[in-house]
Amino acid sequence: MPQTPASSKDRFDKFESVSKIFSILFIPIIVLWLGNAYTSSENEKSRRSEYIKIAVGILQEKPEEEKKDIRKWAINIINQYSDVKLEDSAKKQLTNEQLSKTIDTSNFWLNNSKSIIRVNYEFLWDGDAKKAYNFELQQWSGDRWIVETGLCVLGNYIVQSVPVGKKMRWRASEGYDVLENTPWKELMIAPSY
Repeated sequence: MPQTPASSKDRFDKFESVSKIFSILFIPIIVLWLGNAYTSSENEKSRRSEYIKIAVGILQEKPEEEKKDIRKWAINIINQYSDVKLEDSAKKQLTNEQLSKTIDTSNFWLNNSKSIIRVNYEFLWDGDAKKAYNFELQQWSGDRWIVETGLCVLGNYIVQSVPVGKKMRWRASEGYDVLENTPWKELMIAPSY
């Protein structure tokens, strides 16, 4: 039996009505669910960041026998939230030794002019530890600046590996457009012999 234009229109109208009801009911629920998932993820990142800061602070204090358990807790926290797990020897060392707040290059030396020694350096800037920032690190190559690292980080600090004896510059800001207008800060880690 052939369909009349009126019956096709009725079906289209019914489909349109069902679609509107669906969008009125389910789209807000989906948006709410996605927003909640995003907020939960951001809260988890913030919580992890705070735990790691607490743990690093504990490990930067002088080790004392009565604080060994709290140092072990701090090591476990760092290990739990790290992609690269600490070896047992590193755990033992952190339990018994103070984590340095500064870079000690006294044990580094250059075998020849082509050797590149790198050290971990903590970059810290003014800002809210719960916000995201763009971070950029560049190295001077003799005639121009070369990008070493460009990252988006949660919090107002980051630890990066930097070469010893090389001219570097860095900057961090909340937005990329702001980053372009943020002044550079220069640094060079001097080798110790």
